[in-house]
Amino acid sequence: PGVLEDAAGSRLLGGTPDRIAMSYVMDILDEVDQLALLDACRDLLLRGGGVGKLGLCSICQGGPVMSTWQAAWDANPALVGGCRPFDAAALLRRAGWEVEAEERTEVLGYASQIIVASPRLPAAAA
Repeated sequence: PGVLEDAAGSRLLGGTPDRIAMSYVMDILDEVDQLALLDACRDLLLRGGGVGKLGLCSICQGGPVMSTWQAAWDANPALVGGCRPFDAAALLRRAGWEVEAEERTEVLGYASQIIVASPRLPAAAA
């Protein structure tokens, strides 16, 4: 999360972002770190007026290939590079995000979840 803050404060982004894209990042993090990263993204997007979006792509459950992948991760996460299938849309909703679009796709048994979400405004600001 500090990297996001540093990038927003640098000339790299030119100010607070209104879009954040994450591709196959969340599946290597445990839930505590996932939630911390989502909190950092929310803070940055809300700082820009609350109209920003998060685009996220991650591996997810679906079919025998991903079931085997999950079994390999359960046995030894290093076998699959630490990546594990999970439901990113459910995580976002639990973390207080509005899931605006969700698509699941499978290529040769490798299942991915593509999501567009926006941070919910705090109750006092809504």
